[in-house]
Amino acid sequence: MHGRVKVKTTEEQAEAKEKERLQKLEKFKKLLDAIHAKVDAKELDIELLELTQHVLSGNPDYYTLWNIRRETMDVLLETKPEDIKQLFGHELHFLESCLQVNPKSYSVFLQRRWVMTRHPNPDWKQELSLCNTFLQHDERNFHCWDYRRFVVKHAGVSVGEEFEFTNSKIKANFSNYSAWHYRSKLLPELYPDPTSKGRPTEDALLQEYQYVQNAFFTDPSDQSAWFYHRWLLGRIGVSHHITCAHVYAVSDSKLVLSLCTSQPVKNPNQWLSVSVNKQASACSWDNLSMPAEWPALFWVTSLHVSESTTWPLHIDIQADDQKLVLLLADTGCREAWSLEAAKAFGKFARLTAATAAVLQEELASCQQLVELEPDNKWVLLTLVFLMQCLDSEGHHSVIISCLDKLKSIDPYRQGYFHELKSHFLIQEQIHSFHQQFAASDKSGERKFSLSNMCLGRLLDTHQLILVTELDVSHNQLTDLRGCQYLQCLECLNADDNRLEKIGCSLDHLPRLTWMSLRNNRLMTLPSLDGILGLQLQALFLQGNALLLIHNMKSKLNEVLHGVRFE
Repeated sequence: MHGRVKVKTTEEQAEAKEKERLQKLEKFKKLLDAIHAKVDAKELDIELLELTQHVLSGNPDYYTLWNIRRETMDVLLETKPEDIKQLFGHELHFLESCLQVNPKSYSVFLQRRWVMTRHPNPDWKQELSLCNTFLQHDERNFHCWDYRRFVVKHAGVSVGEEFEFTNSKIKANFSNYSAWHYRSKLLPELYPDPTSKGRPTEDALLQEYQYVQNAFFTDPSDQSAWFYHRWLLGRIGVSHHITCAHVYAVSDSKLVLSLCTSQPVKNPNQWLSVSVNKQASACSWDNLSMPAEWPALFWVTSLHVSESTTWPLHIDIQADDQKLVLLLADTGCREAWSLEAAKAFGKFARLTAATAAVLQEELASCQQLVELEPDNKWVLLTLVFLMQCLDSEGHHSVIISCLDKLKSIDPYRQGYFHELKSHFLIQEQIHSFHQQFAASDKSGERKFSLSNMCLGRLLDTHQLILVTELDVSHNQLTDLRGCQYLQCLECLNADDNRLEKIGCSLDHLPRLTWMSLRNNRLMTLPSLDGILGLQLQALFLQGNALLLIHNMKSKLNEVLHGVRFE
């Protein structure tokens, strides 16, 4: 323990302690044997409660014994329901003594919940007072904070009162992460945004920026306030809309429709409808993300065109207040698209004037802090996020400089900072591609390069539906996850990476005919699972160990008919 002088024990003292330990162990075993004997004999009575109490008094985390106590009390209350107050009163008193042994015991707080929900006259004010007492002793006891939220719901305490309670705790100690976390749960309840479920209003967010700024100016090295500030930034959302829609005619009777959305969607049919020449289409959407049951930003469906349908084809997509129309003028026109993504760069591109003004003040404050604390990682990281929110392009060089500096300041998290940098650079490339493509005629080149960027994985590729040629060579990729979204992809260059497997199914990409996977780490035929169903015309595998396997080329020819290997 802190503050205690370490005293070396003599051999006699060590022997006495070991003897005492063995005596306690023997007593513990006898109690457990007696408990299990009564449970096996179905003797669920007062004596069993007393036996379990002896054990739990010294070891309150033995959750099996709490289960036994609950079963025993249920039996006792069936036979003597009039004893419920006395039984539960004794249990609450016992639980309080257990919390003094271990104030952070999951099992004890769970048992207390169980008692309080069954008590005929629960004293919720007393429970609230108990929570306050324990939080005074340890203000970051998240077990007690969680129990307090349970008590508050039953005690009739208003959200406003609890919000003020977090104020008092934070003012007492800015480092109280549990209080900041609780505040993040209360804010959307106290100031709900009527237009976006689960978000606080913009005015409430702007007030919180001012509030949290006081905390990190007081102690810039404390992470609690910075985490809360990051949470506030995450509440700035964009509207739910389609950023890109693409339709491709696989044949005269089959169309493939792909959508990219601004926010993850669990089932597109819940918020949009599709029709072909004003005839509603029943869409069965495929989620190409992994795992497939998660909400996703990218969805694909097949649309079947009947023989009686006349061209041109008008594909209407209605999503809330957004309407898109894709036109296939004749059977010679194989694709059409609508691109909204070029109008905004990144998640925070559509800021209101009020939010932008406050974030600009935040940026100025962080810039002042950087001058005072040049090696403070929380200041630098927040500076990066604010610059990305306000003007990624204008602050490009500073963002890159900050992220590089963070890798040297905090080497244990350099992988995280490297990924932030990769993500930022990819977003810049994507935005530039969208802007150039939107400004040109639709017959322009659709090539996209992420070569030589030290990428460990592909990010945000769902925004690249329109790309026909992708170069990801000279990176550090171990698989090609992310390429499954590229519905227009025809050529893929992934030379000089660290590919050990494909990692996803590309078999549904109807236009992919050329792949180069030179100088990777592909060892066996199963490492190519994901492309073996493609109608490839050329596949380049030089520099991979799998080509050293006897008869591998002939095996590949059997699987990929008519493919040119080099």
